[in-house]
Amino acid sequence: GTDDEMQERNLAEINSCLAKIRGRQLVTEIIRQTDPFLCSVSSTMVKKLCEMKQFIAAERCVVPSVHQELLKKYLFDFWKAGLRNSAEYDWNKIVAAYSGRPYHNLSHLGYMFNMLQIYVDQTGLLDYDSAAAKELMLAVCLHDYVYDVRQDNNEILSGDEAYRLGIYFTLSACKIKSLVTATAHDNDNLHDLQPLICDLDLSILGTFNKKEWQRYANGIRKEYGCYDDEEYIPARIRVLENFLHKERIFHTDFFFNMLEKQARSNLTAEINRLTEHLKEHKKD
Repeated sequence: GTDDEMQERNLAEINSCLAKIRGRQLVTEIIRQTDPFLCSVSSTMVKKLCEMKQFIAAERCVVPSVHQELLKKYLFDFWKAGLRNSAEYDWNKIVAAYSGRPYHNLSHLGYMFNMLQIYVDQTGLLDYDSAAAKELMLAVCLHDYVYDVRQDNNEILSGDEAYRLGIYFTLSACKIKSLVTATAHDNDNLHDLQPLICDLDLSILGTFNKKEWQRYANGIRKEYGCYDDEEYIPARIRVLENFLHKERIFHTDFFFNMLEKQARSNLTAEINRLTEHLKEHKKD
């Protein structure tokens, strides 16, 4: 706002004066924020959003690296809730596993937990204090523990890690593993909470925010950076078309009613964009 800018200008004058006393010249550039939403952002507001577990809104306010650092702290609560007596050592291993990924990172987990909150608040079908909810939260944290775009057994390997931790913490290891492996999205014969974790994993497909979709699409492309466009684009189009060909993208009625139509619109637009990009690439 105007008051903030005036304060920055006053500080710039003082800093310039201090620099001149020391025989130096200091020039301060004041860059105006053009995004109306970001004009009202403050560190206090971002911290409050994270304390409220509103990770999707917080991601809109900060750069990706800052969001990752925030979630290292605030996602730990979900991990503790699932494990009761969580070992911080294991959480640090999870943070390390998800770090450095453009999309399948801690922000992805934060998105899933926010959508889970919405599901719980609006349906009342899951009790956060129940054993099932705790198993689900652990599965969310672990579902992309192993992620290598050059192999197709990531979910199985992640499930193995989930099983190991489940045994270690005397939880239902088999159930947690089954939730993790379900996120391979290669089986529509799902049971228990498998439909829910699959919907949480795919909920980004139904975003109504164009910037959010672009961030998702760009992140996926960066993760497949080892492939050139001629390899990546046809393969990516096939993946997106497979979702469109399904009778339902979302398994639960709640997410089907909320996100199905928008997801199909987003997928169609992305396929068209990728097709045009490939055409232009071939022309060049």
